[in-house]
Amino acid sequence: MLGGIGLSLLVIVALVFFWPRPQRTVETPPSPPPVNPDPSPTPIDNILGHLAYAEAPITDLKAITADGRLKLRPAAADQFLKMQAAAKAAGIALIPLSAFRTLDQQNQLFFDVKKQRNQETRKRAEVSAPP
Repeated sequence: MLGGIGLSLLVIVALVFFWPRPQRTVETPPSPPPVNPDPSPTPIDNILGHLAYAEAPITDLKAITADGRLKLRPAAADQFLKMQAAAKAAGIALIPLSAFRTLDQQNQLFFDVKKQRNQETRKRAEVSAPP
């Protein structure tokens, strides 16, 4: 009888320890993409941070001077006029000297003056935006 109990205990212990258990699955988040330690930057075509913009249609511009000669894109014009009014209230007169230029005007201003002054492109870009 004792042998039967011992054998039964042995079978129970064997079942407890060796019976296949359902595997618990732990979801792991997907690993991030590998980081390139030396990424090559996307080249930006600019000189001293000047970026190219599409030329605004002249009909879309808003005057910032009483005679209407100087114009800006509407959002810029509104902000300038707001700043000019605030300056006037503080006793300061802001008088715009320059505003929107066509691409042809900016080409002339940048390249012709650069040539007249025998300037390097980078030096010219310090005082005038490239077209």
